Amino acid sequence: MTKREGPHAAEQISSRRALPGPPDPQAPVAGDTFLTPAELAARWKITPKSLSNARWAGTGLPYLKVGGFGGAIRYRLSDVEAYERARTFRSTTEAGSAHSSK
Repeated sequence: MTKREGPHAAEQISSRRALPGPPDPQAPVAGDTFLTPAELAARWKITPKSLSNARWAGTGLPYLKVGGFGGAIRYRLSDVEAYERARTFRSTTEAGSAHSSK
């Protein structure tokens, strides 16, 4: 124990800790369901490479990377469903106007 440590040392240390920021809206919460790139590719009938290309280009939907470099990629099911709803159209004209407004 150093000279500065004593019965109130823990209080001194904890008072210097940064306060937590607002919750991250992309952070996983209990009960979230996740899809692997292979599962999402099968759902959309595309290749996992297409999803990889979209991630690299920044044009795909949000994803979670579990682990460090080379970690596992996961897509939150609620994000996938929201992405699908936002891209559901009744006609090709409606779909075309959605693409031209972006």
